Formats: sequence, C-alpha cells, structure tokens
Amino acid sequence: MKWVRSTLLIFSMTVISAPLWAAEELYLLSPESGSKTLQLLKLDFEKYLSKHGEYSFHPFNQEKELQELIENRPQAIVFMPAESYRKVFHRYRLTAVAVGTVNGVALKQHLLVGRQGSSRDALQGAVVMPFSEEVGRDLLEQLLGKTEASKLEILTVPKGVDALMSVGFGMAELALTDLHSFEQVAKINGQLVGQLSQLAVGADQFNTVISVPERKVLSKELLSVLMEMKESAEGRRLLQFLEIEGWKPPSREELIALERMR
Repeated sequence: MKWVRSTLLIFSMTVISAPLWAAEELYLLSPESGSKTLQLLKLDFEKYLSKHGEYSFHPFNQEKELQELIENRPQAIVFMPAESYRKVFHRYRLTAVAVGTVNGVALKQHLLVGRQGSSRDALQGAVVMPFSEEVGRDLLEQLLGKTEASKLEILTVPKGVDALMSVGFGMAELALTDLHSFEQVAKINGQLVGQLSQLAVGADQFNTVISVPERKVLSKELLSVLMEMKESAEGRRLLQFLEIEGWKPPSREELIALERMR
C-alpha cells in the first residue's frame, strides 16, 4: 500500500507540475545573420506570433547545427533555405509545407553582377553577397564553375540590396544576389542599376522553405498565421527579412522540383 500511495503521489506531482500546454517550437536557419540580428529576429517573431498563440522562435546561423537540431528535436518546424532543405529532407524524412513567394512565384534566380564594363573572363577580387561562405561558394560554383569560383573571395552583407549598392557606389567589384533584389534596386535607384552589368544568371531556385517531419501535420491555426503575415505591416516586415512577400503551400509539381533541383 505504501508503494501504491508513493506511486500515486509522484504521478500527481508530475501532472500538477507539467504545463497545461507547450509552446510550438519554430526554428529558422539564417546563414547570413550575425548574433545581434538573430536576437532581434527572435524578439520580433515571438512578439508577432504571441498574438496568435503559444509559439517560441529560435533562429540560428550555422548549417552544421541543422542536422543536430532535427535529430534532437524530431518534431521541429524549421524555416530554411531551399539549398539546405535538399541536403537533409530525404535522410530525415522531411516534408515542405510552405515555400516563400515573390510576386506570387516560389522561384528565384541568382545573379552575379559587376560594374558596367566588367568582363566575366577576367573576374577577380571579392564578391559581396547576403549568404554564408558555404552557401555562397556553392552558388558561385554553379554560376562559374569550380575553378573560376575558387579565385574569388567572399564578403557577407545582410541583404542582396546591400550587395548591389556596394557595387553601384564603387565599394566592391562584384555582387551575388537574386533577381528580386536587382528589381528592388531598380525601383529605388534606376540610375545606379544602369551602371551595373549582369555577368552570370543562375537556374531557377526556390525561396525559403518551411519543413516538418513527414508524419507531422502543421496545425491549421499556425498555417493560417503564416499565410496571413502579408496582410499586416508587422508581418510584411518580417517577411522582408526573409526576402519574400508571402507563403504558399507547394504544389505536387513544386515538391518534386524542389527535391530534385540543384
């Protein structure tokens, strides 16, 4: 009887001390972000999400942490670059439940840009870009080939627009960004864009992906919160950081393309 009473007491204490609900955990892999930016992102996203439910938001910037995260948090919802998703989705049985859009389109193209008169045959020096060393090197190799890419140094800035401005104002020779950022600068400063030259254009790539384990169902509430981000100024500001304008569930064809595309 003493053993039964002790067991009941421990069980009662466990139930009472456990929270009635647990916050849904969301993670963001943002390779180009520094520690201060990550802290601000956490605060801003959690402030926004707190209006809609119990969520915690955890941004990080090291791709090597991605696999550790998925292994230690098998139910995690992770926002990540499409390039990173393709490296891990099969091994960890992940499914993309949403993909970022710009002008309603889930695809983007990367551009290597120089000043007018630059020649692709004589590339040297540094490339300014809003990507980590690892991601940036991979993109350069796709655009130029491994030999030519190895000759270039990588410098990181927060946004694609910053990279283009650096070249336009003569602070850098080359920038690696995407077509959306190029079009943004064209709207802001057409004269500056007129001084730039597109030296290489990459194949279509997907924007940021939201992934979950294949057996996990993203709640309708959270999916609705994400889809409605574009409807508020606060939500649009957070989307802008991810260099997208909204989210959409990927079609079957987009899922297949996402998993096959390099």
